[in-house]
Amino acid sequence: MQKKKINVVWFKRDLRLKDHQPLKRAAESVLPTLLLYLFEPSLVSDPHYGDRHWRFVWESLEEMKDDLRDQGCDILIAYEEAETLFQKINSLYDVQTVYSHEETGINLTYQRDLRMADLFNEWGIHWDESPTNAVQRGLMNRDGWRKAWKSIMDRPLENPDLERLNSLALNDKLTHDINTEVPDRFKTRNENFQPGGETKARELLDSFVLERCADYNKSISAPGPARNGCSRLSPHITWGNLSIRQIVQYADRHYDEAPSKRGIRSFRSRLGWHCHFVQKFESEPRIEFENMNRGYDDIRSEWNDEKL
Repeated sequence: MQKKKINVVWFKRDLRLKDHQPLKRAAESVLPTLLLYLFEPSLVSDPHYGDRHWRFVWESLEEMKDDLRDQGCDILIAYEEAETLFQKINSLYDVQTVYSHEETGINLTYQRDLRMADLFNEWGIHWDESPTNAVQRGLMNRDGWRKAWKSIMDRPLENPDLERLNSLALNDKLTHDINTEVPDRFKTRNENFQPGGETKARELLDSFVLERCADYNKSISAPGPARNGCSRLSPHITWGNLSIRQIVQYADRHYDEAPSKRGIRSFRSRLGWHCHFVQKFESEPRIEFENMNRGYDDIRSEWNDEKL
């Protein structure tokens, strides 16, 4: 029996439904599309991550699920390693294209992506990866990078037409052999932490640009005042509830309404620096394991648990 042809949108650090090129491209295809997010056990157990991260991710996914349901769509949320999960999907369907954003992550995600690229190639699956924000894969130097960043920020948003999306239904055939049990501790709200999701991100952006940016420049280096005077968008940017381009264009649209033009200019500049340093990590992944400046290799070599 011939397997049904489908596409897959693999969400990673891009938990939103606007300005999302992979989702837009999938919506423009006539093939049914499986929307997918993976809690990968190897990442969950990695010391770089903690429950606060996965709770934020779960809250973001919950909002996405509600918004997708309004469009007659759904998203598969699984607790599986990528290789295992895609092998199961490929055994059931004839996967044509996997759409995702490029991920600049730790060595663990980089090695996973290398393995997935080999597997997709072996299975005859096209992996269509879109750049994340303004980070350029394979860039050897940053000459002209700032000009390219501005050009990307000025482009129209890549908003998908979800009414056109041919979403694959999550039936028993698909899910019976897939672990969809997400740990309860990720689902339990902790009021000490910012909640995830695009709605909360937009509320913060709105209040910062139209009110709180007045205190930005005098608050940015002071942990206490920064709780109010800074944007508080960092986790939302990290997990992609909003793209950098969405934030930049919102700030530009409301520049004349802002109580501090200087605050908006400083904030906008730091959005560029955000992408710049992700680009540095993309180009020099060694800095996960080594000092960026080798001059620091021989100092502070002692280890003091109490001070740490």
